[in-house]
Amino acid sequence: MRDVDASLLSAQHGLDCTCFRLRQATRRVSQIYDSYLGELDLKNTQFTLLAHLTLKEFTIGELADWMVIDPTTLNRNLRYLQERSLIESAPGERDRRERCLKATPAGRDLYKQAVPYWKAAQAAIRKALSRETSDQLHSVLLHASKLDLPEEAVIAQN
Repeated sequence: MRDVDASLLSAQHGLDCTCFRLRQATRRVSQIYDSYLGELDLKNTQFTLLAHLTLKEFTIGELADWMVIDPTTLNRNLRYLQERSLIESAPGERDRRERCLKATPAGRDLYKQAVPYWKAAQAAIRKALSRETSDQLHSVLLHASKLDLPEEAVIAQN
């Protein structure tokens, strides 16, 4: 690695790498949400999972697909909510081998308590970015979340 000009590499990677920029922004925005939700001992990832599981039952696979996250990482994030008895799992109705997840009454209560903190974080970010920029960002991110994996990337994985 010493043969590579470090200044060129870091400048190129930082300025032109979409993944780096997205992760950088994601980390900063997550820190803001976490600072608000921390009052309830929640991180934004946990709040998001709790929100989805308050609204609807999901299997691990459905939730992983919806959140665009691999099941192993999802299970790690769910463990904290299960340890706090905020979510529960039961065998699926269609397939008893599947685990269906849902919020417990305590989880639904915590979700209701957390919504004002989430709204405050949301408002702070919208104010910092401006409403117009925030709306544009949502549009771009929605589009990016629906990108197909390029064929050459699929070939490289195999």
